[in-house]
Amino acid sequence: MKKASEILVALAVLITLGLKVDPFHWLMPTALQMLVLGIFAAAMAVYAGIVFREHPKDERDVHHLAVSSRVAYLAGVTALSVLLVIQDLTHTLDPWLCGVLALMIIVKLIVLKILQIRG
Repeated sequence: MKKASEILVALAVLITLGLKVDPFHWLMPTALQMLVLGIFAAAMAVYAGIVFREHPKDERDVHHLAVSSRVAYLAGVTALSVLLVIQDLTHTLDPWLCGVLALMIIVKLIVLKILQIRG
């Protein structure tokens, strides 16, 4: 059951984000529907990324959580860096892209320093 709930949450996030992006313009939602879908997509992403399965029960779970967080961070930095280069080459650089990448790196460094100071 544990794996089924993880798969369902992942599918819900992917479907919600897919509906939000709508790359083939199959949907023609109103502005209110897009707003509600955006709020729901953000809530699902926050739930899946922060809240869901963040309670390790033993050392093995702590290790798995640390490794998955590290891989997710590296994937995020890599994806944002590639998008930064692509947008820079096409002269359509989105400042939010730079801001999110900078925020990820700054928060990582701050947390690392705090943990090193504590011991």
